[in-house]
Amino acid sequence: MYDVSLFSVDSIHTIGGASAAVLLIVQLLKDLPGLRRIPTKLLALVVGEALFLAITTPLPTTSVGWAVLLLNGVLAASVAIGGWHIVRRLTPNDKKKEW
Repeated sequence: MYDVSLFSVDSIHTIGGASAAVLLIVQLLKDLPGLRRIPTKLLALVVGEALFLAITTPLPTTSVGWAVLLLNGVLAASVAIGGWHIVRRLTPNDKKKEW
């Protein structure tokens, strides 16, 4: 039997999986009525941090562990934002506002 899931905990623990998940979640959330006024980069950062807090078990017990967890969320958000800018450059005729 083949595993056809697009995301798993193991794939989200990679930079590619985490940044793809952040990008998709932000794209779904950013047009919700209560979230439209929040800058998209800030929303991506919050989603990246929340994602890593949700999938990291057990949570770190040292300040170094928390710093690494924080940096993982920042990195995933940054890659997602950069990936979206590349997508926007490839489709310049679209009238939607960039991040």
